[in-house]
Amino acid sequence: MFLMSQLATPILFYFRDAVVAGQIGLTLTIAHMIGIFSQSWIARDIPLMSMAVARKDWVALNTIFINNLRSMIIVFLGCSAILLLAYFLLADSIYIQRILPFWQVFGLLLFVLIFQICAALSVYLRSFRREPLMCPYIIGAIVVIGGSLWAGIGSCSLVNPASNAFRSSEVRTCFTVAPAE
Repeated sequence: MFLMSQLATPILFYFRDAVVAGQIGLTLTIAHMIGIFSQSWIARDIPLMSMAVARKDWVALNTIFINNLRSMIIVFLGCSAILLLAYFLLADSIYIQRILPFWQVFGLLLFVLIFQICAALSVYLRSFRREPLMCPYIIGAIVVIGGSLWAGIGSCSLVNPASNAFRSSEVRTCFTVAPAE
């Protein structure tokens, strides 16, 4: 899990620079902390959901899950709103320069919310003592690793199709970032 969620940081460190890698690393950490905090509303009732499955009490299982999923989403959106509000309040601060630009933070939070909803659904399915998502997880891991490497290495080719980023000795020049003003 950690490898998949933090894979972009070392790739950006190698192909861009330490500033961009640090921004993505810190922003990912903040977004994942919000996700983990909100996920606790689902995790606290895993034993109750498993007991409901053992009793074949599907109404109780669905009620517990839906109430906790609703609470998880509300907590996530509340924490995200606090983060985005802090972004605007501290816009002129040196601390905001340490995370990604606003819309990238917003997009990352949206991605983490979708991921947390999928994780909650997998907890629901695991209440049945099955792991139906193993194949999608493996396929997803392969896609994430391949996509991260492709985005990190192949970005020069996307910007300039005539360049050959894989053979160029000046790959890093494609990834230089203008200093923040």
